[in-house]
Amino acid sequence: MILNNVGLDFSRLSMKNHNRWFNIHSITAYQYSNRFIKDGRWDFDWTPQDINSSAYVDSPNDNASGTLTQELRFDNNNLGMPNLYWTVGSFLHFHQRKEIGVIHVGEDAVFDGNSYAPYQLRTPSQFYNVGIAVFGQMSYTILPKLEITAGLRYDWENKLMYTQTDMIKEGTPDTEIQQRMRITGKYTAFTQKLNLSFRPTDAVILYATYSTGFRAGGLNNRTSIPALLTYNPEFSRNWEMGFKFNGISNKFSASLAAFSQPDFTSMLVAQYSCPIAPKIIGTARLEWNHIGFQSFDIANSISQRSYPLFNVRLQANYQQIGIAFWMKNIFNHRYISSIYASGSPFVVLGAPGNYGLTLSLRFQNR
Repeated sequence: MILNNVGLDFSRLSMKNHNRWFNIHSITAYQYSNRFIKDGRWDFDWTPQDINSSAYVDSPNDNASGTLTQELRFDNNNLGMPNLYWTVGSFLHFHQRKEIGVIHVGEDAVFDGNSYAPYQLRTPSQFYNVGIAVFGQMSYTILPKLEITAGLRYDWENKLMYTQTDMIKEGTPDTEIQQRMRITGKYTAFTQKLNLSFRPTDAVILYATYSTGFRAGGLNNRTSIPALLTYNPEFSRNWEMGFKFNGISNKFSASLAAFSQPDFTSMLVAQYSCPIAPKIIGTARLEWNHIGFQSFDIANSISQRSYPLFNVRLQANYQQIGIAFWMKNIFNHRYISSIYASGSPFVVLGAPGNYGLTLSLRFQNR
């Protein structure tokens, strides 16, 4: 099975305007994508038998989505206010998607207890989502080495879904399993951020941050159970503390951060750069991630204990050309990345130890 996502990103249109009192930034983008399964079906019973499979039918444009975004932001240029920096703005997005999904219940499903097999469940759906966010943030240097930052954001999203499901079986009339429905959802939230940063020296920054998070709920066309057609938004409270060090003539840098979610998560990064030949700069980077205990299902029956991940990157840059050798999960730690909890649940393991070589070329406008 090969699942293809074909997308077009009509390059972002970015405009900036600077005047005496503030700066204006405007970013407009549109993205289009469609999806289809190259070899026709996606088997999801994970057995050699023909029991359950899925497909996107008709043309790729019948399973497509388009997203338009617009960001408008204002910030000050610090004229007459060297201790104050502020930014305010808004973000608007409009998303629409259509999908004709088909679940094939194959001939072998008879031996799995489904006496009506084989048949198809066809679910044509349309989605519309519009949202707007307004936000503001201010940073103020209250002491020569102490800065406070406060931010506030308001999100509003409105979602609409049309969906229905029909059963199609050769030799019998089509049967309406779920009549066409109109499902809506409206989600709003305020989120906040407060940060204190202290710079005892030019090379060291200590900081502490408290923030709240929000992710809108949504609409689900993968079920005929009324209680599962919608799902609620998610909220979070987050604490972060850490430090950053940048020394030895800006050749060596290190950072440590501790987070409150999940149970305990932290990251340590050390990086060192120096000339290794005329006009060639070498960089060595080591990353250590500690991921805390996680549960993956509502009943908390499938969980992953805490685990570490180590990554290494060695890079050399010559003017605009760079080459890097990298290794991820270098000790090949096995861990659960995600699960599919419906039916007979199965887990997806995280990526094993892997390595690679990256060649990069940067272009500069003069």
